[in-house]
Amino acid sequence: MKRSAKLTRALLMIGVAFIVAAVLITVVPMISQKIARSKNTEILGQMYSLIPQVRAGSVDDRIDMDMPSLEIDGMNFVGIIEVPKHSVHLPVYSSWDGGKVSRFPCRYTGSIYDGSLIIGGSDGAGQFDFSKTISIGDTVSVTDMTGARYSYRVAWVEITDDVSRENLASLDAELVLFMRSSTSIKYTVIMCDRK
Repeated sequence: MKRSAKLTRALLMIGVAFIVAAVLITVVPMISQKIARSKNTEILGQMYSLIPQVRAGSVDDRIDMDMPSLEIDGMNFVGIIEVPKHSVHLPVYSSWDGGKVSRFPCRYTGSIYDGSLIIGGSDGAGQFDFSKTISIGDTVSVTDMTGARYSYRVAWVEITDDVSRENLASLDAELVLFMRSSTSIKYTVIMCDRK
């Protein structure tokens, strides 16, 4: 009987451990996303207060210029991405950083001025979660740190497993957004043309 009680206790402990692990797997990402959304809102507020008044941008004047960055809390940002239909406003980190991509989108490569900008992000809540419902024709805009806003139209959406710089740069699009699916090893790629 003692052996049976020990086995029951061991199985109960294993069951409790699985329940705790399941709760942590569910709750920790939700808390992280909430913290990231709050930080993004704070950063956006600072960005909007520091950049000049937002106006329509023209690439003709800037074709040979690097994207200027703005330092906030020791981090450099090159733009604000907006998807009005989905009420999305996100800061864009200046360079690719795998550690930061879960917090906010990062410039993977390229520039808004020569039509080669590629931005990577997460499909988690509060970031590129709109990727699941975005439609061809939706408007996407990127505002640079001089206050110039460049508007695009979603031309194509595809799922792929190749997000190498070479593959993404070869796409016929002036703005490319990509994000890894949180439920698979595939990526959603959104290709946009200038409006």
